[in-house]
Formats: sequence, structure tokens, C-alpha cells
Amino acid sequence: MPLKNTKNKPADLKVCFLDTEFNATDYNNQNDGFQEITEIGAVIFQNGRPVDRFTQYCKLKKGHKLTKRCKKITGIKPDVLSKEGIPFNQAMKNLKEFLDKHEISKVYTFGPADAFEMRSTAKLNGSDADVLDTIKRISNVYPMFAKTLSLHYAFSLSDICRICYIDHEANGRAHSALNDAEDTGFAFYNMKRGRINKEILQEMPDKEKQSRTDRIFPPFCGVRVHRAQPARGPGTGDAYPAGWRGKG
Repeated sequence: MPLKNTKNKPADLKVCFLDTEFNATDYNNQNDGFQEITEIGAVIFQNGRPVDRFTQYCKLKKGHKLTKRCKKITGIKPDVLSKEGIPFNQAMKNLKEFLDKHEISKVYTFGPADAFEMRSTAKLNGSDADVLDTIKRISNVYPMFAKTLSLHYAFSLSDICRICYIDHEANGRAHSALNDAEDTGFAFYNMKRGRINKEILQEMPDKEKQSRTDRIFPPFCGVRVHRAQPARGPGTGDAYPAGWRGKG
């Protein structure tokens, strides 16, 4: 049975998709071993269309520096964080206000990495109960894609977007928190409407081919979903957006 993700009535149902970028480390003890959130993006969808957006850069803890990996993946530069960034706790307060304005009680991310790194950054910053409660609103939407598309292994957001007719790689959209959040929502609603490119889906590598690829990434290295890993299926504690019925 689908779980509610907002306090709104079905007629004006709103669903929020969220993404983060974080300071992926180059080696274990870098920045005291923390991969801090550098950017938060959230998009409110209503009737399958974006109606409001939230974006915020976050400053790093004093003494911590942007890693080469983070700069390469996200394109974020130190001067952007120093000029446009605010402390993580303040960014989370602003996010809470944004969610409360739309009466959002559940927020959906593509995979578990966003919530994990948010909790880690909250620990680093000594965040209060309000920040932790905001993080608890996050649920992993990926199992829904896995169930509907019959995926036995996890695919990246770029792959899912290709399958669902979203040009995620256009004009540098990938690895921007706001764009990733928005494209997750677009892919979700295209999938819900049956806009699935079955030809591309069938071309996706099977288990044997995946084991031979060089695209396997270590956990939490800044890549949202790791290839050749068993996909988390329904019934694992991940809430589905309201109104979702899945396949069949």
C-alpha cells in the first residue's frame, strides 16, 4: 500500500525530489574522513510538473578543502562556496522552511547516499534535532524504478533518465544537485506514464557483462548508484511517493 509523502489532499498532491552534492574524498583521512554536503537541491512537483525549487550551497568546516574529485565531478569551485555558501545547519533550516511551506512530510532521493552524507555532515556540525528530523523525511525512491523496470542490478541516474526519455547529460545538467533532483522527478513521472524506452532497457548489460565492465565504483565515492550491485527491492523499508501503484 503506498505511503503518503505529503499532507496535501490527492487533488493538489505535491511530491518533493531532493539531491545533494558532497565533497567526495580522494583518500580515507582527507578532511578528517568526512564527505561534507556542498550543495542541496530540491524540486516540488505537482501533477507531474515542477512548481517550486530550492537550491543552496553549503560552506565546508573550517580547515576543510574541496577535493580534486569533488571539483572534477561537480564543477564546484572554492570561491563559489565562499561567496554563495552558508553553514550546513542554516541551509538545513532553510530547507525545512521550504518543505513546511509546501506541507511536505516525505522527500525522495535517487539512492541512499544523500541521506547518509547528510547524517554524516550533521554529525560533523553538531546539528540539532530539527536538522535530524528533516533528514528523517528522506526516502529512497530507487526501489520503485527497480520494480517497474524489472532491474536486477542498480543503474545510475543517467541510465534511468535514458530509459525514461530524459536528456540528463544535456548542457552539463548531471552532477548539479538541483538538476539531478529535477531529472529524478521527470524520470519518475515519465515512468509512471509508461514513457519507457524498452529498446534501451533491453540493451542494458546483464550480470555477466556488468562483471566485465570497468564502471564499478567504491561506496560513496560521489557516484549516486553503484553498478553491479544488487538493487534494493520493494519491502526494504523505503517509502513510495503517494499515489504510486507500481507495475500491475
